[in-house]
Amino acid sequence: MGISEVLITALVYGVLFLYVYRFRFGRLAAIVLYVLVGVATVEIFQSEQWHVNAHSGLPPVSYRTEMILTLTGITAYTVFLLWMGRKMMDRKQKSEKHVDIR
Repeated sequence: MGISEVLITALVYGVLFLYVYRFRFGRLAAIVLYVLVGVATVEIFQSEQWHVNAHSGLPPVSYRTEMILTLTGITAYTVFLLWMGRKMMDRKQKSEKHVDIR
């Protein structure tokens, strides 16, 4: 993946994650989204590894290191998004408490 594909994917994941996080069962849905992205990432790396090993005729290759680094990056980004989501919810609750209805 090129850098532009990674950035667009991260942007879409981040917006979707924060959007889902706002709802009543948002935390659960956000965790399910994280698990789905993690499983998809592992499957993509495993299928690419299988394809290269099946068709290249070269010694077997392993994408394990790249997969672990990608999953670590996704996890770090998800922790950041959880922190941002919590900040957004706190800000929303503070603004709702300070509304003066006359």
